[in-house]
Amino acid sequence: MAALSDDHGFDVRPNTETYNRLLNCWAKSMKLESGERAEVILREMEGLHSMGDEEATPDIYSYNSVLNAWSNSGDAAALTRIDKLILEMILQGNPSLLPDSFSYGTWLKAITRCDEAEK
Repeated sequence: MAALSDDHGFDVRPNTETYNRLLNCWAKSMKLESGERAEVILREMEGLHSMGDEEATPDIYSYNSVLNAWSNSGDAAALTRIDKLILEMILQGNPSLLPDSFSYGTWLKAITRCDEAEK
């Protein structure tokens, strides 16, 4: 979509909702690489936002989808990455990005899966 918009002038630039739908697909995919792929997309959104693209600003749904992607990935690093993302959400100082019940529930789900894997 971004390439069509940039290269051919089509008005199909992805926005926050578009990115969130993509993140949600990765979160539900249950693939090993889903957490990493979702986080790359989140970082792309953050980069666009920092360059002034307000239409691609990550919101709480963006972060929660990335948390869910990590939790569902089965990746050994998932819990560490979730810990860092939760801390990042808190330290940003943006009240609309503070972890909510879904964020913490996903974190607990990852902790449970990690404990089960260690047994």
